[in-house]
Amino acid sequence: MEQSNLIAALSLVVSIVSALVSYRTYKHTVEAMRRQEELDFSREKSDFLSRINRSNKLFDGLEQQIKKTLSELEALPEHKLAKPNHQFEQLNKDLKYLTGCQRQARSLWGETYDMSIPGLAHHKAQFLELIEDDEKFAEEARIRCEDIAKTTRNALSKP
Repeated sequence: MEQSNLIAALSLVVSIVSALVSYRTYKHTVEAMRRQEELDFSREKSDFLSRINRSNKLFDGLEQQIKKTLSELEALPEHKLAKPNHQFEQLNKDLKYLTGCQRQARSLWGETYDMSIPGLAHHKAQFLELIEDDEKFAEEARIRCEDIAKTTRNALSKP
């Protein structure tokens, strides 16, 4: 009987130690998964912030291009352009809309920077769609601006 009590006690101690080891392993696994999830979230958020920054740079570059073209148009004698008012109006409309695009991109950057995991998961697709719509506008405005700049250069080269 003593031997069986000793074996039972030893068995109980081994079971308790085993339970403690299992619990510590479980806690370690949960913590490792939490850290990996945070790392993945940080990477995704960082990539998305970089994406927004690229849009900001695109918008800033286009703003400079439009302002340069507007100044070239202003410097051009009126008799050299066929439709100066229309070109001024179009570039000014594009510049005004572009200012809204820049404001929105900066706002999205700030909101994304402060977002939690569920917030980013919920809003990322919507934010990306807004950015892509603005980039599409920017591309169209860039083409219009280049066409007007080309027309302006051609007008300057004519006697």
